Amino acid sequence: MYRLSLYLFLFLYSLNGVSQLDSMHYLPPLHSRANTNIADHYLYLSTPESTPFQVTITNGAGTVLSTETISNGNPAMYTVGNGQLAGSPLFIPRADVYTTLTDKGLIVEGDYDFFAEIRVQANAQATSFTGKGRAAGGKIFRLGGFPQVNNGSDQNNFTVGIMSLEDNNTIDVTDYTPGVTFVEPVGTTSPASLTINLDAGETFVLTGYSDVPENLDGILGALVESTGNIVISNGNLTGTVHPTSSSRDNGADQIVPIKQLDKNHVLIEGNGSPEMERPFVIAHSNNTDVFINGAATPIATINSGEYFVVPNTNYQGTAHKNMFIQTSNPAYVYQALAGSTSPANGDLILVPPIHCRLSNTIDLIPDVDKINNSTFNGAIFITTVAGANVTINGVAQGGAEPVAGGNYETYKVTGLSGNQVISSTGSIMVGLFGYSGAVSFSGYYSGFADTPKGDLTIFNDEICQNEVDSLMFIGADGTAPYTFSYTINEDTLNATSLEIQ
Repeated sequence: MYRLSLYLFLFLYSLNGVSQLDSMHYLPPLHSRANTNIADHYLYLSTPESTPFQVTITNGAGTVLSTETISNGNPAMYTVGNGQLAGSPLFIPRADVYTTLTDKGLIVEGDYDFFAEIRVQANAQATSFTGKGRAAGGKIFRLGGFPQVNNGSDQNNFTVGIMSLEDNNTIDVTDYTPGVTFVEPVGTTSPASLTINLDAGETFVLTGYSDVPENLDGILGALVESTGNIVISNGNLTGTVHPTSSSRDNGADQIVPIKQLDKNHVLIEGNGSPEMERPFVIAHSNNTDVFINGAATPIATINSGEYFVVPNTNYQGTAHKNMFIQTSNPAYVYQALAGSTSPANGDLILVPPIHCRLSNTIDLIPDVDKINNSTFNGAIFITTVAGANVTINGVAQGGAEPVAGGNYETYKVTGLSGNQVISSTGSIMVGLFGYSGAVSFSGYYSGFADTPKGDLTIFNDEICQNEVDSLMFIGADGTAPYTFSYTINEDTLNATSLEIQ
């Protein structure tokens, strides 16, 4: 009998990867309706790489803003700006919306892989979002944000930031609700569709103010298609998922193209009221069934561009609560959550799909309880395979909750401060969660990436269905040919006449 080792020929964009780690991150700008809701904002950089290396931060025009040195255990924080009227590359005033911008956004590059996270705080608002690296780049997207029911405030909006990664890029925005009204530097416009032309590094920010009824949720599920690769961030600065309250908070995240979507998502409830803790699904394909906690009957069926808000009663658990959302077609799943029962405290996360190729370590999340010098309650969300052993900074964790309908379990660990290294004996998905008073921030450090680096680890002897372009088997000894059969769910992959190297 011969021992066979399994390797992958890695093809660009062929696989969802192991985390938000990458050597390049692109972060387009966004717009807040009220300048006071955007104050200090920072870029946090961390890496598992033991060798110190430089990370170069430029704007869309290529102007170097800073060079930071990081290594494992030595993260860095770069002050991006204060307010959106003081020339910040990441948050722009109304005068710059609906206009091609050449020197906005951030392009962050290093020689090794690293995490890049934006954290924002103002007097009563906060949010954070992690860069998805090259995995954020693509040509087909669906837009998201809070599914708002009422304006409730003269400060709520939706905002979409687009950055082109290629020259001569034509971007079409369609399939939004008729009557959606985009704000211009002066006045507004309500086109039935929108075409934008950008070169590499150029950005374009769309926003609509929530006093127009169609702007409450009409942009959700809008289709963005481009001739070349782009990246997108979206959300509300400010907004809310609460159906009746006029309170508000910032909620934004960088999204991924539809090629990065999948069908299985595990969510962990925050600290908010049932009205604030409501996830929602945005479909890209018609007849997308939504199943909750392993149920055989869908709770809803939605078509392309439609969304469904999942009732909070579907969260379950004792030590903390979780929810398993499965869809019949790959879809966007967002989590609206809060740091307290106050309706003024909320955030928005694009939830990464759970799959069999996630990493087993996140090294590291920097200053989980901080935005610069402001201190919050620091917490971590963890999803891993059932029965795995989980540690945080080497300390074994208890309090796992099973996930109904899936072979997973979750942890919600509070009272944390400083840098956090999270490890598991199985695949793992990790998010941070900071909260204090009327503000909270959250985001995932794992779940999206472009192509894995090095050999693929197969967790639980699984290869994910429809995600392998080609396989090479290398035998320890013997002569060809060999015949190898591997079952991928209900499909069988057969390899014959394999060459021994």
